[in-house]
Amino acid sequence: MNKPSSPEENRVALRAQIVGLGDQTPRKSYFPLLQQQIVELKRSRAAEEEKSEALRIAIEKLQETRGKIEESEWRFRTLADFTTDMEYWVGPDNKMLYISPSCEILTGYSQEEFFENPDLLASIVHPDDRPSVAIHAEGPALEDVHAVDLRVMTRSGTVKWVAHVCRPIIGKDGQWLGRRGSNRDISERKVAEAKIQRLTNLYAALSHCNQAIVRCIDAADLFPAICHAAVHFGGMKVAWIGLLDEKSKQVRPVASCGHGIGCLDDLEVMVVDKSDGPSSDVGPTVAAIRDNRPVWCQDLSHDPRLQVWPEKMRSAGLRGAAALPLRQRGVPIGNLTLYTDSTNMFDDQARGLLVEMALDISFALDNFAREAERKRAEDALSVAEEQFRGLVEQSIAGIFIIQDGRFAYVNPRFADILGYDEPATLIGTDPSAMLVAPDTVTDDLRGLLAGEGPAGGHIVTAVRKDGTLVDLGLHGARASHAGRPAIIGLMQDISEKKRAEEQVRHYLGQLEIAFMDTVQVATKLSELRDPYTAGHERRVARIASAIARDLGWDDSRVKGVAVAGYLHDLGKITIPAEILTRPGALSEIERMMIRGHPQTSHDVLRGAAFPWPVAEIVLQHHERLDGSGYPRGLKGDEILPDARILAVADVVEAMASHRPYRPGLGIDRALAEIEDGCGKIYDPEVAESCLRLFREKGFTVLESVG
Repeated sequence: MNKPSSPEENRVALRAQIVGLGDQTPRKSYFPLLQQQIVELKRSRAAEEEKSEALRIAIEKLQETRGKIEESEWRFRTLADFTTDMEYWVGPDNKMLYISPSCEILTGYSQEEFFENPDLLASIVHPDDRPSVAIHAEGPALEDVHAVDLRVMTRSGTVKWVAHVCRPIIGKDGQWLGRRGSNRDISERKVAEAKIQRLTNLYAALSHCNQAIVRCIDAADLFPAICHAAVHFGGMKVAWIGLLDEKSKQVRPVASCGHGIGCLDDLEVMVVDKSDGPSSDVGPTVAAIRDNRPVWCQDLSHDPRLQVWPEKMRSAGLRGAAALPLRQRGVPIGNLTLYTDSTNMFDDQARGLLVEMALDISFALDNFAREAERKRAEDALSVAEEQFRGLVEQSIAGIFIIQDGRFAYVNPRFADILGYDEPATLIGTDPSAMLVAPDTVTDDLRGLLAGEGPAGGHIVTAVRKDGTLVDLGLHGARASHAGRPAIIGLMQDISEKKRAEEQVRHYLGQLEIAFMDTVQVATKLSELRDPYTAGHERRVARIASAIARDLGWDDSRVKGVAVAGYLHDLGKITIPAEILTRPGALSEIERMMIRGHPQTSHDVLRGAAFPWPVAEIVLQHHERLDGSGYPRGLKGDEILPDARILAVADVVEAMASHRPYRPGLGIDRALAEIEDGCGKIYDPEVAESCLRLFREKGFTVLESVG
């Protein structure tokens, strides 16, 4: 195809034709040709101008398109350069085509280093996460967007979590042109997620721990359940519980759970005294028990307390530890030690949950101890009750308990006196309907039988089952039965007294014995509440009687002191048994309850028609000459002489005998106390008499002192 002629060439050719024609053709014959050439020339010029305009428009459009492309590229580059995400573009030859400046913030490596080293992008991926991004090296095999959370290692050696997204770049012809990727720093989110997961696990462990506390009946069942909850629900790698052997001072593991639990084999933990070194020189378990506080180790490999950290524990992957003391009545008896497979796992919230778990376990241990003590006390009470019941059931005197105006108990002898074969026949019946004939009922007796009148002795005529009458000697006293007020009394058949006056004195003696038996019954009821001090009242009564006789008192007054001795601790029947039998120290409120027993004893006894001021003697038996006693702080002559005797007898017996909270101190220590307080807190005449009895006259108290 010929190249089109330019306008200048056309003009030159036209002139040539005109010149040639001028020599050969007449002038008038070439004008049409000339006109034709001029028309063609004009047409050609118009076409050229049209082409020139089109070219100009095309050039302008091209320049406009180029400007838009440059502007779009500028915008893209500005956006990519200023984003906080690390954006990159890798070509098909695995060379870096573009990477955003934020790469240095995220990884510590510069853009130039990524351009110079094509393998750097893959090498910064944590080794454990490289399999998840290995597909990037396969080129065209990557056919879809790939998104995954992975870890990258920075130049400084720290590890960061990133949200990694990678997508292929495919040309219009389907050709693989490389890949684009983005890495966004999500370390803070991962830390928050890990913290939430740790707390969720610890809450679950705490919940299962509390369930185990409710379900388990003793520590042997509880401890394995706690370790299981800590590992399988709390996210711990290893958990173990040890108990302190007080004699050897070793902590012996009793329960454990976890992966790599074999690292506890042959574990030896010795609790050393604080004088042997500061807390920084011992491990967490020892420090927790010795100092009675939680101990936290965020990084075992850099903890100065663990210079001799066993290699088998290190190889088991244990990275952090927490040791929490387990307490019984506030005293550390063992430990709960937990190990993690990561460092810095115990923030404030995690510590709070673990401390709460240890407190719950300690609370359960206290409950187990109280339950064991209660069971032992119940067993002892059951034995004592059985012995007492045997004495009562075989007594030659009729014994009865009236409560709410009805018989609550009668022994076989009581039923036999009234002509009944079985004592159960009388339980729940009205005493006034069968115990006395109508014409022998007095106001005092009626009140006594109703449980309202004063205590005392009565001679009554009762109606037997067959309708015959029988004369009875009856004595009742107010007491407590099953925690409520009652009348406890003795009854003797005194019909022969009516028939034989010569035996009156004998029967009066029997009645007096019955009265003392009533006192003994009240004493025995008090002892049932406090089996550890059984016999205390009897021994105090004997010591007090001996002192009174030594001082030259008459028999009646001596007997009054003895009765006060038998009943001086009657008020303790209102104090809970767990306080009376507790081997440990008492709280201030519990001590106040104990110190209130003289007033309670006085309140119970003041309505009884004793021939002696028994209620007032009992009230004052803890008063001291210098006013340091209780409950009223009386001094000197304000204290009854009988109460002064009872005070000395009570101190001697209490110090010499065993108590749940201490062993007996012995009679020598007791007498030394009386000697030291002679004339200061104890009546000098009474104190000297007591010392004389024991040291010079060989006085002893059966069943009691050592």
